[in-house]
Amino acid sequence: MKHRLAFILLMVFAVIQFSVIGSRIVTYENILKTGRVWKLEVKPVDPYDILRGRFVRLRFKDDQFTQNMSGVSWKDRSAGFILLKKGKSGFTLPDRWVKDKPVDGGQDYVNCKVGGIYFAGRKHQNRVYYPFDRFFMNEYKAPAAEKVLRASFTKEHKVYITLRVKDGVGIIEDLWVNQQTISDYLNSINMTSEKGL
Repeated sequence: MKHRLAFILLMVFAVIQFSVIGSRIVTYENILKTGRVWKLEVKPVDPYDILRGRFVRLRFKDDQFTQNMSGVSWKDRSAGFILLKKGKSGFTLPDRWVKDKPVDGGQDYVNCKVGGIYFAGRKHQNRVYYPFDRFFMNEYKAPAAEKVLRASFTKEHKVYITLRVKDGVGIIEDLWVNQQTISDYLNSINMTSEKGL
């Protein structure tokens, strides 16, 4: 009787665990299929995570916005939502920060933290800390991607991500170099981890 009860409890736990994981996967896949596409220009760095493998750490070029944040505590980065807008160059810019989830649905937004307040002239400058700051990729292509991305600072490469956004959640779709995905770009120049630029 005890063994049967233990087995039933184990099965219930397994079903719950797979349901949680499955619902997360379904949610992310839904966002990737139906979310609006935004482009964010990046300044990448390539670290290594022993548990998750190679990834490109993403720093966004346009991660600052002007907004008077009087009354907001800056001891810790304040969690909230950043409303997105498209800049003149076609890339995404942070528009403004709100503490509570927007309900009007007129403008896309993502969950984020803000901080780093400083004054440039008389304007209140704030920095956005997006939750999507890593792009995982093939372990063998990551060193070559790092070389390409580092060279993008001195060469005329446009490096950006495409991001799918829906209901405040942003998921990175791909990393791009000069209108090609990073994988296609590396394949087009026959780049491997052993070869340099």
